[in-house]
Amino acid sequence: MLGGAVVGGVSGYAGWAIAGSGIPMANTAAIAGASFTNSVGTYMYTGGQTPITMSFGVALYDFTNGEFGYLGKKGNSALENIGYGFGALANLSDMVSLLRGGGQNIKVNSAKTTKDDWWGHSSITDENGQRLVSIGPDSPVQKAASLSDTWQNSIKGAKLWDTYLGEKGTWSLELNNVSTTAISKYASGITRWDLLLNSCVGHTTRALWSAGIPTIYALHPHMLNLQLLIRQLGIYSSPYLYQIP
Repeated sequence: MLGGAVVGGVSGYAGWAIAGSGIPMANTAAIAGASFTNSVGTYMYTGGQTPITMSFGVALYDFTNGEFGYLGKKGNSALENIGYGFGALANLSDMVSLLRGGGQNIKVNSAKTTKDDWWGHSSITDENGQRLVSIGPDSPVQKAASLSDTWQNSIKGAKLWDTYLGEKGTWSLELNNVSTTAISKYASGITRWDLLLNSCVGHTTRALWSAGIPTIYALHPHMLNLQLLIRQLGIYSSPYLYQIP
């Protein structure tokens, strides 16, 4: 138990440090480093009863048995496929960052709900805290008697808004090695704001998709950040979710 705790802690720290290092393919390298450190440590404290492996996200190589594991392989357990799936998400954002350039550790910010901004606000900032995406309406949304009137009144031109980064009540979630080039290109073409698909969270969601970070569209900024939190936890823990029997 002590050996497992030590090895798990060391491998977890190694993965976290590599992911945040800013190197190319940082998420994939973090999974490889954490999985290899964990498997070597486990091999040592169990007296060679477990294989030495290295994961690359969507796939894994077993050095002891000379076998590959991968997403969807026949015989995989559901947990193994979940682990490989989270690894594939890391590979995807890394590849977009490598091909498009501008890889940075970014923050997705879900601002607090206030009297002036009752729905909250979603934004993206780069590693220096500079705005990448933060969009709001260019004029107030007027009250209306019906849902259709509310919709029509919500269609506005888009303008830049405060990101609320660092303010009390703002939930900021860091994502590693994301292409700011792809995000900035998306942001440069934003012209419309409305309450549905082109709200602040809608633009943030599509900007993340352009950088290889798929999510399910959510109406509220907190729901988007919750998905991203699950993604991050899944990527960090993916080396521990699968191994070749």
